[in-house]
Amino acid sequence: MSYILLFEDSVTLEYQKAIDYYDDVSIELGNRFEHDFKQTLQYVKQFPLHFSARYHNIRIALFENFPFSIHFMVEGNVIYILKVMHTKRFFKQ
Repeated sequence: MSYILLFEDSVTLEYQKAIDYYDDVSIELGNRFEHDFKQTLQYVKQFPLHFSARYHNIRIALFENFPFSIHFMVEGNVIYILKVMHTKRFFKQ
């Protein structure tokens, strides 16, 4: 099945904050983060049901090399990307 990705507005903001942080440390590190994000997103798009539903039908995909995760829901052929989160930070809804 071919899936469509839809992003919440907050995803772009959190993603950009992470890119900015890693770019400040090193441009190479920022590039590696961006690559890891895209690789994780591509895997989510190809195999969204590989990830078990954790809470309220929200699934979580962990980055391979960075302490971040993508939180998403699948409805039909649409994948809703809800959050990109640092795994060590506390998140309050």
